[in-house]
Order: sequence, then structure tokens, then C-alpha cells
Amino acid sequence: MTESKFLSLRQIFEEDQRLGKKGVGDLFSSAKVQEQASHLCVFEDRDALGLPNIVIPADNDLDSFFADIATYFPERAPISAYSHVVDAASHQALVARSKVRNKAPRDKRELSALIGLTLGEALSNLRGTSNQTALPNYSLCKRTLSYCVARAAFLHPTLATSEIVSRWLRIRHSTGMDSSSATAQSINQAVELIKGNISTEEEQPELRDVFETISGHLRKRVEREYIAAHLTSFYPGLRKTVPLLYDAYDNRISAFSATVKAIRDESKGETLDAISVAFFCNLILPGSFSHVGLIERLLPTLPSSMLWYGLFAGSSDEFSWTSSVGSIAQKLFRDLTTPFDITQRPTCDLSIEEYDVLARLPLRSEVLKPTQAKAVLVSLYPGIEVYVRSTVEDDEGSERNALASMMIERNVRLSRVRDLLRHADQILEEERYSEQSSRSSLKTNRRPR
Repeated sequence: MTESKFLSLRQIFEEDQRLGKKGVGDLFSSAKVQEQASHLCVFEDRDALGLPNIVIPADNDLDSFFADIATYFPERAPISAYSHVVDAASHQALVARSKVRNKAPRDKRELSALIGLTLGEALSNLRGTSNQTALPNYSLCKRTLSYCVARAAFLHPTLATSEIVSRWLRIRHSTGMDSSSATAQSINQAVELIKGNISTEEEQPELRDVFETISGHLRKRVEREYIAAHLTSFYPGLRKTVPLLYDAYDNRISAFSATVKAIRDESKGETLDAISVAFFCNLILPGSFSHVGLIERLLPTLPSSMLWYGLFAGSSDEFSWTSSVGSIAQKLFRDLTTPFDITQRPTCDLSIEEYDVLARLPLRSEVLKPTQAKAVLVSLYPGIEVYVRSTVEDDEGSERNALASMMIERNVRLSRVRDLLRHADQILEEERYSEQSSRSSLKTNRRPR
């Protein structure tokens, strides 16, 4: 049974002690507690915790709400581990979505495209690491931005993808983790495309036309061959190479190399070039993820190409849930489509809004109470959670943290060196290909005397 009432913090926590008791520190440097505001609290089948399932802070001021708890009720922080704390507009939207969620059928191709995008980002993140494998591990996939926005697309289809993107970037920055705004922009673009939202502000008309074609394919209104024809129209050199991608399998790798050269020679911009090489790479063996290495070589100049390769491979009819990549995809699908109910208690360590407030002071494990020793599960939005690096200060671990930072810097430098070497190898390979092509052309044009 649902029950709603306005309560102060004292009433929420059923405290009878003076509110002036000091806790982890006064985050707003106030000398005393003013008259406590009343917050809208929603209880759903009261349990032993006695806390509301949902809290809408007074004046929608989440910042002050979390700061007051951390200052005067530190033993109750983080409250977002037990109650969803949202503003009125978000609560209204969440309740409305919960009523219609799962009534509309979910298209497998769109879900597969989202999972493929997640695999593409994870594969891209493996670039430059010392333990590259054919496929990323599952935990890496779950930490990607693509997974978070895919989860959001499933649970909250009307929520702007950019909202989750900005929150993911924010928590990565707060915890000192790597992130790329350019990659984030590409992911935002791809997910909105999968959702059927094509921006009318796209400055490049050719790119907008391609997005509409891909969107039509994801909704099974356009065949894959039409995408190939559409992309070929932008690069005249592809008229000779693309038909070979449908030829005998043994000839497809060399045909793809010629396709990449033609796209580079007639470049239409980084985004369109990345989409094109990704699409044609998937044509070698659609849905297999077997040619990640070919895309990996192109990442220094076309960093978003692996994302698009994942999208095209995942959305292919040939993509199998029971293949080696499918074994990861199946588990991603399970977690991606797990039901969420705003009336149920959170499963995270804390929300991103409360993390921002608590991080104003040195974080301690007794405050955060993280599920894992070296990671914190943060809620970016109700139902959308991601593990991030723990920044909890620990005296006995300070030396270990310093060493870890040195190792991270060393790995970054090594990654850059590997990128330069790969780029150099790629240039040499292109030169060899061009030289061979020139020799073949001379032999063909030479006439007998």
C-alpha cells in the first residue's frame, strides 16, 4: 500500500536528539540548523528499515537535502542507498513510464544494436592494453557508457540520451577515470539513431541522409544492400571494390583494404568515413565480430569506427546469441532488460547527486559503505547503475594508491607508443599496397613492341 506524507529529516529518521549534533563536517559552513523543511516521502509496504522508498526534497533541492544529512545525520548517509531521491519532475516521469513500460514489444534488432554498440566500445577500450583478447570481459562491458545509455533506452525511452552521457562523464571525472568527450558524443549520436531520433540540426546533409537509411534498416524498412548502395554513392572508388565484398570469402579481405583506401582518398569527414568502413567491414562476415583487428588498425584516425562496427554487427540478422560473442551478449541482454520499479529500494551504493555532495570532504569507507573494496556502485539515474573506481582515503593504502597512479601513467605512455607504432605500420602497409597497385597498372598498360 502506497502512503505519501511530508516529513522533516528528524521525522524521517525518527530522531529525538538535538539536530545540532556534529557529524562529518558542515558542508555549507552553517553554524546552526535552521527550521527543518518538509520533504515529500513515499512509503511502499513499510519494511523494517522504516525509511521512505522515494523522497522528493523540499524545493527540489537535492543538494541541500544530501548536505543536511551528511552534516547532522552522518550515520544515515548515504541515504540514496535506501531511498530514491529525485526531484518532482523526475518522479512524475518515472511513475508515468512505469505504467506503460513493457507493454510495447521490444524489437530484437534494436536491442541487438545496443548490445553491439556496447561490445564495440569495450573492444575499443581494449586498444593499447597488454592483455588484448578476441573479446572484452563482461565487467568491462558493464562499465561502458554504451551499456548505461542502452539501459536507459530500454527503461526510459523518452529520457534524453545526453542526460545519461553527461552524468557518466561527470562521475568518471570525479573518480579520476579516463573518458573521451568525442567518443561520448559518437555514442550519444548512435543511441539516438537506434531510438529513431535523428537531429534536424545536422550540418552535413549527407550524414543525415545516411542516418535515416540506417534507422530504416534498424526498423526493417530498408535492406542492408540499400545502405551499401547509399554509402557507395559518396565514394566513386567503391563501385569497383564493394561488389568484391559479396564475392568468395578469400577475396573479401583484400577487397576491404581497397575499400578503405578508396574511402580515405575521397574522405567525406571523420563520422561518415567511420560509418562507411565499419559497415563494409561487417560485410566480410556479417554479425560475426571476426574482423575486429581490421578496425583496430583504423582507430588512430577513425576512433569511432569500432562503435559503428559493433552496431552493424549486432544488428545483423546473422548475429547469433549462442556464438562466442553471443555468450557475452546473452548476459548483457539479461541485465539490460532486467525490470525496474521505482517503488522498490535502490541496489546501488549511492546516487551521483549524493556522491557529489559527500566528495566535498575526504571520503571514508565508513561513510560510503561500498559493496566492493575498490569500486563503488553509483546510480546515474533510477535503474541505471555503474561501477566506478573507489576514491576512499585509507592511510594504509596511500602508498599502494601512489604506486597504482604511477602504473596508470606508465600504461598511458605505453598505449600512446603502441598507437604510434600501429599508425606507422598502417602507413607502411598502405604504401606497399599502393606500390603493388602501381606495378600491376604498369604491367597492364605495357604493350608489346
